[in-house]
Amino acid sequence: MKHHARLATALLLLMAGTLGGQDWPMFLGNQQLTADNDGIAPRTFAIRWSWTSRSPLYRAVPAPDGVLVTTADRQVILVSSSGETVWTRAMPAPVIRPPIVWRGYAWVLAGRSIFCLDLDDGRTIWSRENNAATQLVTPAVSDGILFHGARNGIQARNATNGRPLWENTTLSAWGAACVVIEDSLLVQHRNYRTSTSFLACLDTRSGRTRWTQPIPHEANIFPPLVVGRRVFQGASNTLAVFSLTDGSPMTNLQFSAPLASHPAGTGLLLVLPLTDGTIVTLCSTNYAVLNRFSHFRRQGNALAVSAQQLYCVTDTGDMVELCVTNGRATRRLPLPSASSHVQPFLRDGLLFASSQRTLVCIGPPVEREPDETITHVPARRTLVLLDAATGEPLSGAARITWHQGHSGIREAGIEADSSGSVLLPQVIPATETPLTIQRRGYVFTSISWPPDTSRLVVRLRAIDTRTPLVLHDILFEPGSAALLPAALPPLHRLARFMQSNPEITILIEGHTDTTGEPAFNLALSRARADSIREYLVRQGVGGWRMHTAGFGSGRPVAPNTSEDGRQKNRRTEIRILS
Repeated sequence: MKHHARLATALLLLMAGTLGGQDWPMFLGNQQLTADNDGIAPRTFAIRWSWTSRSPLYRAVPAPDGVLVTTADRQVILVSSSGETVWTRAMPAPVIRPPIVWRGYAWVLAGRSIFCLDLDDGRTIWSRENNAATQLVTPAVSDGILFHGARNGIQARNATNGRPLWENTTLSAWGAACVVIEDSLLVQHRNYRTSTSFLACLDTRSGRTRWTQPIPHEANIFPPLVVGRRVFQGASNTLAVFSLTDGSPMTNLQFSAPLASHPAGTGLLLVLPLTDGTIVTLCSTNYAVLNRFSHFRRQGNALAVSAQQLYCVTDTGDMVELCVTNGRATRRLPLPSASSHVQPFLRDGLLFASSQRTLVCIGPPVEREPDETITHVPARRTLVLLDAATGEPLSGAARITWHQGHSGIREAGIEADSSGSVLLPQVIPATETPLTIQRRGYVFTSISWPPDTSRLVVRLRAIDTRTPLVLHDILFEPGSAALLPAALPPLHRLARFMQSNPEITILIEGHTDTTGEPAFNLALSRARADSIREYLVRQGVGGWRMHTAGFGSGRPVAPNTSEDGRQKNRRTEIRILS
C-alpha cells in the first residue's frame, strides 16, 4: 500500500467522522510509555470515586494500577485504582514536575535531585543530585534508559540502577520535557546570555547531536509533538514544523492567540487549545485548519484526547466530553471542586482529573476483585528456551515481563546458558502469573507457569515474513473500533516486541466475521487496525514502521456457521514486512 495514498484515505475518513490512521502526541516526557491517554473512553460518565489530600495537588499521572500524585507539602502518594492510599513518601524538596512511570518504577524530580522509587512501596532504589543544575526538566524513559537534563548538559542513565551511559555537555535542557520517539531524543535548549533558543535532536544511543533548529525565545513554550516524521513545536502563538529526520523547516503557523497548553493529536488531526477560549483543529499533513470551537474556558485549558473525543474542564467546574471533529458537547459531569487548570487523562477506560485537593475518577462503579487462589509453585523454577523450528537451545540474553500488583508490568533481563536454561528470577510471583518472553529476532511468547512445575520448556518462533502473528485477544467494543481495557495486555506485548526489534516494519491486518453488512465490516476492520497502530505510536513506536489494512470478512480462517468459527475469524494479524 502506498504511504501517501494511505494518508490521504485516512484523512478522508477522519473528515467524514470515521476513525482513521492515527498517531499520538509525545508530550510530558514519556507519557506515551505509561499507558496514559490510551484512547479508551469511559463507558459510564459518573464519579467512580474521589480521593482528597491534606495539601493542594501539584500533579497527577497514571500508574499501572492507580494514580501517582504529588502535593504542595512535598509528598508523593500512590492512589490505587479503587481510590485508596497505597503509600506516601515525603521528599526533601517540592516535586513540581510530573513523575515518570515505567515498568514498576517512578522517577521523581525533587529540587536538584532525581529519585528512582519502587512503585510497590515507594522506597528509593537510587538517587542522584545535580549540584550544578539550576533547573531540571521532566525526563523521559525508553527501553530501560532514563534521559534527563539541566542547564549543565543532557545525560542518559540505566533507568533501574542510575549508572551513567553518556553525557552531552554541549547542550543545556530547558523547557517542559524531554521527548523520545524511537532512537531520537528531542530537547529544548536556551541560551540566557544571547536570549536565543533552539530545538535539538539527539541520538538516544550515543548522545550525539543530529540537528538543531532555532525556536522562539519564549517563556510560553511546550514540549514538541511528534506525528509521523514531523515535529510540531508550539511556542506563544506559533507552531513550527520540522522534519524529524534532518530538522529541515517545513512550515511555521501563526494563530490569533497563544497556545494554552501542549498540542495534542489523534489520527491526522492536530488539536490546539488557545488562550482565547477556542480549540483549533488542523490536518497534520497539509496544515489546513479543519474546525474551530469553544473549549469552555475564558483562558487556557488542558485536554485529554481519545480517537473520537476530547475531555476538558469548563469555567463552571464541569468535566465535558467533546466530539473531536466538531466540538459538540456529548456528556457533562460536575466535579466536586473547580480549579484554574486541570490536566485530565485517560487510562483503562477511566477518566482522571485533579482539582485543588481532590482527585476524581470517572467511570463505572468499583467492582470487588476476587480473592487470589494460592497455588503451589516450586521455589526454584528453570526456564528452557528453544528455537521452535530447529529445537536448538537459545543461549544468551532475553527479557521476561509479568504483572505484579500496584506496580503493574515488571520486566527483568535473563541470560540463558548453552543449554538454553535459566533460573526464573525469584521476584516473579509464585502464582499462575502470565509471563511474556521477549528475545531479539523472535516473536514474543506468553505462557502461564503451571503449579507443581519446576521446569518449563518454551519454544520461540523466529521472526519471518511468511507466517503472520495471529491475535484473538485484542478486543473492541461491539461494532466499533474503540479498544476495550482487556485489549491492553496483548497490546503491551506487541509494543514491547516492536521496541525490541527496531529494524522491522509490520502490516497490521483487521479481520471480521460475516455478521453485518460487508461494506460496514470492511470499514470496521480497517478502523480497528488503525486503532492498534495508534496505541503502538503512543508507546513510542514510530508510525512509519507500521502499515494498516482491513479485509472485513473476505479472508475467513474458519466457517462462519458457528460462534466458535466466527470468533476465530474476528482477529488481528501482524505480518512482518521487513
